[in-house]
Amino acid sequence: MKSKILCATDGSHSADKAIDFAVALALKTDAHLAFVSVTLVTGESASHSRFWDSSMLDAADAQLQSELKMAANKAKMAGITDVTCVALAEKNIANAIIEYADANGYHHIVT
Repeated sequence: MKSKILCATDGSHSADKAIDFAVALALKTDAHLAFVSVTLVTGESASHSRFWDSSMLDAADAQLQSELKMAANKAKMAGITDVTCVALAEKNIANAIIEYADANGYHHIVT
């Protein structure tokens, strides 16, 4: 069974280091690599706030997708072809990552 690595990213400097580590680990172990990013703001939660509108949600989603694309590009440039990206919306970031990893059979989580 091929090992599976899940790496959380949020665009921060620390996340960049986690991405580099996850890429190196995936190369070393020939593992499947997935990047996950979690947003706290969902369409429903934003609808209950006068501070969020659809343009802000679109901008937040574009930022999230950009972070995932950057991570995937790093992996692909390193020679990893088995890469996926996942965007989740949840109030508890750690819970979202762990639940996703458990539900999808990931062996390692890099944060």
